[in-house]
Amino acid sequence: MAVAADRPDHQEHRAHARRWQGTKLSFDIPASTSPLVKDANWQTDVQGGQWKLVPGRTFDRVSTTLDYCQIIPVGKSLDLPIIYFLPITGPVNTSLSIGGTAYAPVNHSLKGLGTATPPTGGCIAGSWDATKIYSPAGQPIWQTTVRYNGKVWKAKWETKGSAPGTGADADHEPWKLIGTAG
Repeated sequence: MAVAADRPDHQEHRAHARRWQGTKLSFDIPASTSPLVKDANWQTDVQGGQWKLVPGRTFDRVSTTLDYCQIIPVGKSLDLPIIYFLPITGPVNTSLSIGGTAYAPVNHSLKGLGTATPPTGGCIAGSWDATKIYSPAGQPIWQTTVRYNGKVWKAKWETKGSAPGTGADADHEPWKLIGTAG
């Protein structure tokens, strides 16, 4: 599907997607700790899990990239489940990268980084439409991300008429829950 480059609404969505896409949360754990890190589905990075681990000499770097429309509103938090094995000290050197700029958590100053002030605007996701075809393989992410019943969802595969959150279970649901629509 071709997207007209001169349409203002498409330019706005592309700019918004670039601003939030790639928001990355990272921290270090001691290399002496088990390098086995899993997400809430018990998946490692090798198995396609959410958390990625890059081994280091003294510290291993653990990171995850937020989905489009998975944002952290000002003054709020976002739960990102992680499973790791004891013993562990840390994590340390936590940073959040938004639009290529790294920030430190408010409770400490890391390597001279400032604290994060998220870009304004929130998530640009339209309401779910039962008559529309949502096809992640052929459409930009903002056209396959929707709001439905107070939540934001992203199509996992082509779907039409299947309301988000109504599948038999998460494996047979054509929608991935991104978070609350805030």
